[in-house]
Amino acid sequence: DRDKAAYDTAKAKYDQDLSAYQTAKQKYDAALVKYNQDKTKYNQDLVAYRAALAQAQANTAVPGNLSQAVGQALIFESEPNAQVAIETSGGASVRNRDTNNPATIGPSTRVVGPEGSIVVATYTNLQNTTYRGGPVSKVVYRYSLYGPEGSTMGLLVADNPTNGGWVAVHGYDASLENTDEATYGVRLEAEFYDINGERITFGHDAETNSNAVISFASLNAMWFEDQRLPRYESVLFPDGNVRPVEITGSSVKLIDGAMYSPTMNDSGSAPIPNGEWDKDGSPVEYYGAGAGVVTGGDSIVLNYRATNRGSYWFTFNSKVKTSAIPKVPTAPTPPVEPKAPTAPTRPPHSMDSPIAP
Repeated sequence: DRDKAAYDTAKAKYDQDLSAYQTAKQKYDAALVKYNQDKTKYNQDLVAYRAALAQAQANTAVPGNLSQAVGQALIFESEPNAQVAIETSGGASVRNRDTNNPATIGPSTRVVGPEGSIVVATYTNLQNTTYRGGPVSKVVYRYSLYGPEGSTMGLLVADNPTNGGWVAVHGYDASLENTDEATYGVRLEAEFYDINGERITFGHDAETNSNAVISFASLNAMWFEDQRLPRYESVLFPDGNVRPVEITGSSVKLIDGAMYSPTMNDSGSAPIPNGEWDKDGSPVEYYGAGAGVVTGGDSIVLNYRATNRGSYWFTFNSKVKTSAIPKVPTAPTPPVEPKAPTAPTRPPHSMDSPIAP
């Protein structure tokens, strides 16, 4: 009859759903075991992290440590397999490949354009970058070049987004030194995207006292005792969503909203000679470095500036040049338990139970 036919159809679907549920339940049970193991390790890592953060707080006055203790929520240290696509506007154009800077930015692409031009570098195929444990799928750099009016500028866009870049004024005129015409640089707006292609909004996590923390390294400065003005590199914070933090013992200081060294550090006669601090991996690399804590927003905006220098290398990554900056452990995600299907109700008079005459 009709009730029996409907029941048979529902029963067949239930049997299929039950089989799928049992398979999913087995996977869930295995995932739950792993989650509980991962949760135990996370709890242990969290205890160790909080101890490291407390130690960082105790060491804020010790050279080589951040002057303000904070946990690192951003892992953006190396992306050697990144793929980059470059777009230009405002008169800029891609010129050629460059492999002449292996110790700084590595392989790169040279872009040339007038001051005021725009360069957009989009990095994909990221494999090592995370924010609060979540994978970062894409990073976009929007560079705005600025310099002496009418000048032509060059920008080396690194293949590896964690290696920063080189910026220069073409045909640099040394006679402009000690004038306002000798200041130039790039404004960088960096956007990070999650695994779903959504732009990441940065912020502070009170429970772990953590933020994304950006490194500013190799900030060279030459100061003179005669009438010459200094030659130095600096970082400014135009949008107010990056809080500059000094590294204790560094020559780089926060002065009038900019981070730079107000003393000679680019010399063998500096308190820590430049041959010792100005190389990647040096234990005293902090001497020419500072840091920035990203307090909010969905883009990180910085102004890299040079005065009285023909060209310079700027850095942007999470490799803060400190003795230790605690990295926030990643909490595991609990598996979702599958829902068991509901068996259909057998009709009161079915073919399986003969109806009495």
